[in-house]
Amino acid sequence: MIKQFVPSSVCLECSGCCRFSQRESVWNPQALAKEAKALGLKSEKIPLKFSQSENIFFCVFFQPPDHHCAVYKKRPAECQLYPFLINRKSGKTYLAVDLNCPYARRELDSPAFRKYVAYLGKLLIKNHLISQEYPGVVNLLEIKPCACA
Repeated sequence: MIKQFVPSSVCLECSGCCRFSQRESVWNPQALAKEAKALGLKSEKIPLKFSQSENIFFCVFFQPPDHHCAVYKKRPAECQLYPFLINRKSGKTYLAVDLNCPYARRELDSPAFRKYVAYLGKLLIKNHLISQEYPGVVNLLEIKPCACA
């Protein structure tokens, strides 16, 4: 499990994560093959459901009334990582942050933020996670594959 940067009390008050304006979105999280299997998913792309009342798509595990995740303790690594992302750009891979998260935006220049970025940098060198190209994120550091044996 990845240590969380954003306190859960802050997450539960926000209306940003787990919601998507369209069914096919780069922001729609994906699971690694073993995570998808453990969650009983048919594919690695997390399915979305449409809410007519809110005119928005939700992750199938998201519970809108209380902003909770039905699979929180075993949610995919990509979900655990958010608002941090693994961003591919120009053939390189970066640890990035989505500043649409108000807490990340507020803490961007804090010592706690820098410490957490260093923690993630070490973690991500050792572990393969899903990466894709995200528009409008801030790349924090390049992730280079570990030459570890």
